[in-house]
Amino acid sequence: MNELIIALLTIFGTVASVTGVVLYVFNGTRSLIKEIHQTNKEILQTQKEMIELQKKVIILIEKIPERVVEKLKVG
Repeated sequence: MNELIIALLTIFGTVASVTGVVLYVFNGTRSLIKEIHQTNKEILQTQKEMIELQKKVIILIEKIPERVVEKLKVG
């Protein structure tokens, strides 16, 4: 009977330990996924801002008079 109790306690202890590790890893993974989603949102926002700035630069470049462009080409 004593051996049975020791075996059951060992099994339950092992199961509890493994369960704890699994939950710890799961929670860590879940929080990592949240961080990745947040980082992706920030990256997308930065890309949108860069595209808008590129459009503004193109507009400014198009406004440069042709003679200035010619001067830049010459010298």
